Amino acid sequence: MRFRRISIIVLMLGWLFNCGPEKPDQMPETETPYTEKRSLEEVQQALQSDLWSDRSTAILAAIDGNYRAVIPTLYKLFESDEHPAVRQTAALALADFGETRAAPLIAARLKNPDGENPTFLLDALTRLGVASTAPTVVDFLNHDNHSVRLQAVRALEIMKARAMGPMILSRAQSMQEPDADIQRAYIMALGKIGYGPSGAYLLNLAKQLEAGPNLAAAYLALGRVDYHPATQELISALDREFVKGRENALQATLEIKDPRAPGLSFHLIHSERRETRFAAAEIIATIDDPSLNPRLMKLLDAEDPNAVAPAAYALGRRKLAQARLPIEEALQNQELPDRETIARSLGWLGNKESVPVLLEVLKEDEGEGRYGAAWALGIMEAREALPDLMQAARSSDERLAMISVEAIGMMHDPSTLSFLTTVAQKDTASRFMAIDAIGQIPGRDALDRLKELADSRDEKQKQAAIRALRYREEPEVVDILIETLRETDTSSTSASMIYTLLQEKTDQEFYTRNQWLYWYDEVRK
Repeated sequence: MRFRRISIIVLMLGWLFNCGPEKPDQMPETETPYTEKRSLEEVQQALQSDLWSDRSTAILAAIDGNYRAVIPTLYKLFESDEHPAVRQTAALALADFGETRAAPLIAARLKNPDGENPTFLLDALTRLGVASTAPTVVDFLNHDNHSVRLQAVRALEIMKARAMGPMILSRAQSMQEPDADIQRAYIMALGKIGYGPSGAYLLNLAKQLEAGPNLAAAYLALGRVDYHPATQELISALDREFVKGRENALQATLEIKDPRAPGLSFHLIHSERRETRFAAAEIIATIDDPSLNPRLMKLLDAEDPNAVAPAAYALGRRKLAQARLPIEEALQNQELPDRETIARSLGWLGNKESVPVLLEVLKEDEGEGRYGAAWALGIMEAREALPDLMQAARSSDERLAMISVEAIGMMHDPSTLSFLTTVAQKDTASRFMAIDAIGQIPGRDALDRLKELADSRDEKQKQAAIRALRYREEPEVVDILIETLRETDTSSTSASMIYTLLQEKTDQEFYTRNQWLYWYDEVRK
């Protein structure tokens, strides 16, 4: 419920103080002592205030304190308070408390609002997810406000309102010269609820619409409704000029998983557009069609140099063992494009007999093949390559250094701790990768290094160490986080990260430093 409560507070602060509904990662903290936390009695009293702003903020305090005892009062406020801000805040609070009984009441108010912002009421219905309220939500797909339309789409998705499919499809089809933005809301809704019978309508749109947001949305929706007859159109889109269309068409094809897709897309491996070649390789690698393996193997002969890396990618992802030697041979051809991908394909195959070839490529003076070789050695956990990876990690080539540090981290080898600590303490781009790697090394020594890094005055280094603590299972992690929090500026990103990680590690729901320190000092201890 953490994010729900934060969003309610942020939205209502926007209403109360006219500052707009911004949504930060963490609600603003005011440094107040523990004793100033509002009690249930104080909240109950404030809910009876003559000032609407006091009633609204009291509702927020009830949410923050998880005071479920005020739920009956929230119903009364929602149904009869004179101020719309109080009514809509009460609706959000009832939703936050999981009061599904409130859903039909909120839907009725949404249908006939009296000053309430429909975004708030739609948000409440979204949180409750009661499918019986979906017919009211469908009406807002036609709203003139973009945010309201998007909220309606989200609500229908959460409600799994597939039963609304016939209504949504009928309305979409009946629009004469539709407004493009409203049409897009209907397209998105059909996709989000996965309404299969809308496939023919969506495919017809995909064939008629010009390049733009609606065409991109139609491609995505075709994938979500699993419409196999769209496969040919989606694959054709992979080699068109519309970039977002290519991206969404690929995603949709992978979602549909039509067994014809690999064969239909195979010719695109020869496309002049690199992105298209690898989109085809992704389809062939993901959707099983063993009959294509011989054709992929033949492409490794470099008759079409641009096709070698996509073929190697697909074969590596398929883990076709007999492809190892031809891929190794191709990798040694320094004239081929995309050698990084060719090297990575050996990592996916995972045969350590490729280590000597990869080490040879890693030691080359230049070229992208080194990047793929370093990564492949790491994913294979080839510990015999550690000395060469450490040497590569000292390279002036920043990308090679970063990937080599990442590869060293994949080994989870305690013997690399000293080296990784040295990298972590230097002002290079690799230091963050090194800190992350330290987090995944087992043992007390690695945890102690993370603690030291978390105490850093360098804010970025501190954040990297806090992030790396997520890997650790030791109980002492909570102690480290609390001690780090004591010395951390509450307005910093580091503080927000600590709050989030403490919630993950303790299952407690606090949002400020004072709350966490009170829990740790007075309750946990």
